[in-house]
Amino acid sequence: MAAPLSVRPDSPPVVLQAEPHMGSGAVRLAFPNGFEATSLGAVVVMLDAGATVPLELRERGEMLGASGRSWRLPVLPSSDPVRTALRWQQMPGVSSAFPDLLLERSRSTFSDPWRESQWYLDELGMDPLWDVSTGDPSVSVAVIDSAIELSHPDLADAFDDPYDAYSDDTDPSPNEGEFCYQGGGICDEHGTAVAGIIGARGNNDEGIVGLCPDCRVVPIKLLGEGGSWELSRDIAAFEHAIAADVAVINNSWGFIDPTPVPI
Repeated sequence: MAAPLSVRPDSPPVVLQAEPHMGSGAVRLAFPNGFEATSLGAVVVMLDAGATVPLELRERGEMLGASGRSWRLPVLPSSDPVRTALRWQQMPGVSSAFPDLLLERSRSTFSDPWRESQWYLDELGMDPLWDVSTGDPSVSVAVIDSAIELSHPDLADAFDDPYDAYSDDTDPSPNEGEFCYQGGGICDEHGTAVAGIIGARGNNDEGIVGLCPDCRVVPIKLLGEGGSWELSRDIAAFEHAIAADVAVINNSWGFIDPTPVPI
């Protein structure tokens, strides 16, 4: 992850040159992490909740929203966006101040070959969400389902803390012959498919892209061949997910008959 841009008194951005063709007060800035960008002749000032709006903001600034906390303030001719931001950072009631940078943006795109066939992502409107975030590795999703293929090339890098509650071991991979309604071999694909919809890695030139391609996945096998099993296995599966500190537990299964369970 790239270092965040910051305007700090001990290591402020450097003004490289004026860029008058971009408007009054516009300058080219170089940040300590090597990033360069053009700042228009203004700063964005954020106020603390409940703070009194300073007179200078009221007289010269532009309020950016109904909250009254976000303002755009033109830089004075005698200053520049860096010095202005540093000055406003020191003022009472100001939570942050930053140059009004011109930043390039793009829509999220993925190299995964089956992305275009994932119509449900378009129905859910995922592209605008991915523009904000494709997930965070600190967020884990438990998939409690049938077997999940740990070596799947689109998922292997996503897995943490695998568990098989059906057999009480650490390998939830499919067993040969399970859920084979015609012929034999490895037939159990449901759990792997669910895990892929949630967390298939993005931009790896492989398969599909998951809803949260940068999240982690905790694969838990609960459903085995048959259809009936002890309630204690359910409890063990959920206990494992909770112990793994997951943010979400996905269950694409249910009891055939309404069943009271411990809570």
